[in-house]
Amino acid sequence: MSDSFDVVVVGGGPAGAMTAYHLAKAGVRTAVLDASAFPRDKTCGGGLQQRAALHIPFDWSSANRGAMDSVCFSFRCGRRFRKTCSDPLVYGILRSEFDALLLEQARAAGADVRERSKALAVGDVSAERTAVETTQGRIEGRFVVGADGANSVVRQAVARRSDYFWNVALSCEVPEQRLRPGVLDSHTARIDWGTMPGYGWMFPKHKFVNIGVGGPAVVGRKLRGFLKRFVESERVLEAGEMAGLPFRGHQLPTLRRGTPLSRGNVLLAGDAAGLVDPLTGDGISFGLHSAHIASRTLLEMLNGEQHDIAVYDRRVIDEIATELFWSQRLAALLVAFPRVVHGTVHYAGRFWKAFCHVMRGEESLLVFRTKMLPFAPMLRWVEPLAARRGASGGTTE
Repeated sequence: MSDSFDVVVVGGGPAGAMTAYHLAKAGVRTAVLDASAFPRDKTCGGGLQQRAALHIPFDWSSANRGAMDSVCFSFRCGRRFRKTCSDPLVYGILRSEFDALLLEQARAAGADVRERSKALAVGDVSAERTAVETTQGRIEGRFVVGADGANSVVRQAVARRSDYFWNVALSCEVPEQRLRPGVLDSHTARIDWGTMPGYGWMFPKHKFVNIGVGGPAVVGRKLRGFLKRFVESERVLEAGEMAGLPFRGHQLPTLRRGTPLSRGNVLLAGDAAGLVDPLTGDGISFGLHSAHIASRTLLEMLNGEQHDIAVYDRRVIDEIATELFWSQRLAALLVAFPRVVHGTVHYAGRFWKAFCHVMRGEESLLVFRTKMLPFAPMLRWVEPLAARRGASGGTTE
């Protein structure tokens, strides 16, 4: 097999697989490298928003384990209410199935997929061809896409860890055999907030429910306590069942204003670029969106229609980052005024309707600029909090 390609994509998750899919479909010689063999587990919330599904141009129904059109909200593991949307908001998936499906589509489109090939280092990003050193040897590309997740190796050639906000989460796919019979409605997600910065979730799906908690990195050490309280309050597990469940931690980066997304002939996509929604923790939606932007930009570069890779940064800022910055404001508002947010979602129908439109990809988060005019003083008050929130790194252990 050739070790020289037009584009080398590092990372076979959603952002990497879809970037490779679009490029290979267009006839670009593309390689995909991933440290794992697929299917493989990926720690995640296990929910695919409808706005993410809009970026998948082929049938992915074989990985769909159910749809949720309502949410049961609780405040500090106590008072709760249920809100319903007329259409699905979130689909339940297992990342082992979903990611393998996307990567197989990239392979079928013509991408050279190399599993068990871990990236170790990236060479001179300003050279005519950049080398990626892997556990299977060296591979070169005219361009390199870093789609290798929160702990990206490729990102080291472009940006620093301090260029991102950091959230952390703990989650687990819990088999239905571990649940109390009939305790969960398969169409209803459960969300708890107000207990601490961040939120807890339960996303039911066929034969599983994803249970997790997340928040800013600075409160990472408190997540296990929150998780225990949340699970106990929801009463979904039999006594003693939680102890044997393999909850695992993962980090969630979000770009900041000025975060570089490309350098030389290297660009970043998905979690590696910091495209995780700081309010919901969703990384798939903007990861798939970034795949479209990355593949479009690289095709233009290869065809001589563009000569400055920084156009990728500008497009991501225009199409994605503006959303993330507004999400950061909303996340800070939730931290500062959790009871007000809880009551607003409960009683103000226009806010819930706007939220549904955003989750379904029918509106951008900017819709809240008009929906939240009564909260303008609060938003100004939390601006410093939004600027600081999650700025430092951290772990869940």
